Amino acid sequence: MPAGVWQSFAVDVVTTASGAVGIDVRQNDRLMVAATDTGTTGRPITGAGAVGLRGDNCEFEFDQVGVVATE
Repeated sequence: MPAGVWQSFAVDVVTTASGAVGIDVRQNDRLMVAATDTGTTGRPITGAGAVGLRGDNCEFEFDQVGVVATE
């Protein structure tokens, strides 16, 4: 990622049919990273809750953060 240039990302978090939680991060419709929480170290969080942003050991800014819940 170039330093000093705004980047846009879309993050999708979904509960799968198996009860796992899938997380996809896309930039310009290109999948950058994906992860699945299958509950190996504790039950995945599948209910409604708070949203937080965290970035350890890095410098960044967020602008226009939105959350949309779908059923």
